[in-house]
Amino acid sequence: MKKVPIQIMDLTTLKAVVFELKKDIVPSRFEKAQQIDSNTVQLGFRTLENLTWLEISWLAESPRIVEINPPKRNGENSTLAKQLKNLLTNLALVEIEQNGFERVIKFKFSSRPGEETEKELIVELMGRHSNILLLDKSRKVITLGKQIKERQSRLRPIGTGDIYTSPPPLKGLVPDLSESFNSWKNNICLVPSTFKNSLKNTYQGISPTLTLQIASNNLNQALDIINQPVENIELRKWLEIYKRWKDWLLDIENNNYSISFQGPTDFIVWGKSNPELKNKKIGLILSSYYTNKILERNLNTIGEKLKQELKNSKNDEIRKLEIQELLIKNISKYISMQNKANSILTLKSPTKKQIIEAQNLFKE
Repeated sequence: MKKVPIQIMDLTTLKAVVFELKKDIVPSRFEKAQQIDSNTVQLGFRTLENLTWLEISWLAESPRIVEINPPKRNGENSTLAKQLKNLLTNLALVEIEQNGFERVIKFKFSSRPGEETEKELIVELMGRHSNILLLDKSRKVITLGKQIKERQSRLRPIGTGDIYTSPPPLKGLVPDLSESFNSWKNNICLVPSTFKNSLKNTYQGISPTLTLQIASNNLNQALDIINQPVENIELRKWLEIYKRWKDWLLDIENNNYSISFQGPTDFIVWGKSNPELKNKKIGLILSSYYTNKILERNLNTIGEKLKQELKNSKNDEIRKLEIQELLIKNISKYISMQNKANSILTLKSPTKKQIIEAQNLFKE
């Protein structure tokens, strides 16, 4: 089956979307909820200007949080949608929190701005461990996207009624804009390995897409660099990578995000921007990207299923045709056998042995 690649919403993209949402929907009042499939909810927040919709998905292949255009009514009666609506209606969204290089977003709700937090919606975007959880004041889980049983995770099983525990702390060093070139390079080269493995194992917040983006703006060059042993990379190339590393961190520090579809990955939200997309919402653009990719993946799955069904049907027809061809090939033999059996049975006094022979001929 042809696999449709979908770029995961990594730390940088997450920060870009959260930065937009903080400006657009804090504060706002929760108004609507619907669950369009087993892994995706859509939430509506009312501001003074309009109703803004978010889509949150914990699907392992494409966990995401994006702003979407007003959706069709679909899935309002799911259990999770009803619970979210009943528990959050009339509450105000007063804060969206995302710390450091964690891929965990906290939506905090209270009766009005300045009041104590009454509910907290936690969104964890961590690949197959992604989830959405609603907590009460005591941080007890009221409802969640998926229950995690002990057989699925001995480290962090969680379900309704449990006290929420944060994901395990990130391993590695915190990327630091002020770190010198020599310190940065020495840290990455401490354990000999390929560039992609060394960078991922040394610093927090590093994804495969970010590794490509840091390595080069050209896909082929980036692939060549990330698969090289760190000891083989030339000093000139190290300096170029370090400059891109600093540019990445500077854009994060200054919240300087803009999306571009030119580079080593499907999209990039830092560095050189696309002038045509400069003032457009990253969340809405990403919404279209994920919608199209998931639709393409679903169509591909349906297409592959139909191809397999057609192949099976063709093989079945070929097998039936071969049987018919064999019957046609042997028809003169069968007619001869039938005539012989009939001639035996038309005898005036056939013996028992002749009768058995005729019966066997008919059977055959």
